[in-house]
This record gives sequence, structure tokens and C-alpha cells, in this order.
Amino acid sequence: MGKQAKLDWSQVTGMASVIIAVAALVLSVYEFNAARRHDTLSVRPVVGFQLVGAPVEGWPQAGLHIVNYGTGLAEIKQLTVYVDHKPVEAVGESSGLEQAVELLGLGGRPDMQITYAVSLVKALPAGQTRVLIGMERDAYSSERGAVLNSALKRVEMRVRYESLYHEVFETAFAQP
Repeated sequence: MGKQAKLDWSQVTGMASVIIAVAALVLSVYEFNAARRHDTLSVRPVVGFQLVGAPVEGWPQAGLHIVNYGTGLAEIKQLTVYVDHKPVEAVGESSGLEQAVELLGLGGRPDMQITYAVSLVKALPAGQTRVLIGMERDAYSSERGAVLNSALKRVEMRVRYESLYHEVFETAFAQP
């Protein structure tokens, strides 16, 4: 018969140490991945559009706003503007909103006091809003508001943005 191997305590202690070290490594990797998932979800931006029909508390300009409803910074990568279902060509560093205002017949009307984002902000912090196309509170009247709202019914927008963890999202605005 063959010889039976005997284990002494030093070998048992060594094997137990290896098993504990491997288990600790597996647990550390699992905890790292869980923390990364948690961090990713806890700082996720959620960008949307808000149409404000009349200036009210918290929304001093009537018009179309872009809002980050999420808990993380949104890095705006691309804004595409459509008027009457046709894409508006942005000129240079502009966002295309100036050209859209002209196509909508709102440009060059001092009575309307139309404002627009000349260039798109690249970073939109959580809870922040920016006016894309709007009318100053001082110029607002129900008649002018109706003209603006009627013009904005012809506008569609798509925005592509990223989170801090380089997740890419896209959202759109269009009125029925």
C-alpha cells in the first residue's frame, strides 16, 4: 500500500491563509463593483425640456427651457433643432437657435424681446435650467405669449448628453 501523506499544522495554517486571502480578494472586487454601480446611479443626469407658457415664480421667462432634473452633471454633447420637421443648420459655434428664431419669424421684433442661447452651455449642473428660446417677463403679454407658443409648436429638439461616468443619453422635445 501507498504511503499516506500527513498534514502538519503549518500546512493547514498555510492553506487556510490562502483560502482566506482568495475570499478577501473576491469580496473586495465585488464591493468595488457595487460601489461603482451605486456611484454611477447616484450622480445620473436626467435632462428634459420644459415649456413655460407664461412667466411665473421660478420661471421668469416664457418659452422653452432645458433642465437637468437628475442628481449629476450633464455634459451636453449635441443639440439638434428642427423647425417644421427640417433640421436647422447651426452656423459656427452657434447652437442653431438664432437661425430657428429667424425661421419662426420671431427675430427682429423689438416688441417681443425674444432671447435665445447664442451658444449651448456644455455643462448643465443638477437642478439647473437654461432658457433656449424665451421672452423676457417685461415684454410678456397674453397676446405676445400666444405668438411665442404658436411659434414653438413648430419646433422640435434632440439633445445628446453624457454623465460623469461617460454614459450617453438622448432626449427629445416635440409638441403634439
